Amino acid sequence: MYTFLTIVPVSKLACALSISLALISIPSFAHDLKAGERLTFVLSENKPGGEEVAKTYFSKAFPLAQEAGMREITTFKVLKTVLGDGKPEGSGLYLWPNKEAANKTRNNPDYLKNFKPLRPQAWNQLQAVDMEITKPMTINLDKTKTYTAGLIWIKDKAAYERYFEGAKAARERLGSKTILKLPGVRYDKLTEGEITPPDLVVIQEWPTAKDAEAYSQTPEFQSQLANYQQGVSKLELFQLGFWN
Repeated sequence: MYTFLTIVPVSKLACALSISLALISIPSFAHDLKAGERLTFVLSENKPGGEEVAKTYFSKAFPLAQEAGMREITTFKVLKTVLGDGKPEGSGLYLWPNKEAANKTRNNPDYLKNFKPLRPQAWNQLQAVDMEITKPMTINLDKTKTYTAGLIWIKDKAAYERYFEGAKAARERLGSKTILKLPGVRYDKLTEGEITPPDLVVIQEWPTAKDAEAYSQTPEFQSQLANYQQGVSKLELFQLGFWN
């Protein structure tokens, strides 16, 4: 079943409805997360001609999630699909008080009967990944920066960690920061339902899109390419910016 969070703003219209509008004029902001909370990362691809259905869905379903305690951390504009089959246009990070709140929302009878059936009319694809917060952490975001989000399925954890640590100097030289690196615990797609979640969701901050694109060509990354190829079975990678 799909969370209401799959109704993330995927257009300027949806962004206008977003509860994060107050942050538009603030270049940087931080969110404190507590152990036991659940974070959801969403990617959304519009269906041409589905704007009015999306508007109805968003305005009716989103308040149900808010009643359960969900709050928006931020929404992103997907600037580019670097690796992956789909072409999402919007993305977002949302925080639930706990797993139970997320499940309550997803199983709300009103949602299941009246709003969930509208999703295929408004979107070609929706992807939602849940992550558990196991210890306190802070997510710092800066609207002047570029971000990349990777959904990573791992076949050799040790090899992947060797790559990630071995290429650290390149990321530091390029001014990158790891904003989020958490295992996925639930993953569903509009076209496939609930499927195997990525082993990691990694969000990186970069000073510019050029810096993000230069990373894979650095000597450090290239020196770790064998570990990367040994460690990763599948990667979906997206370049993110902000709507305003």
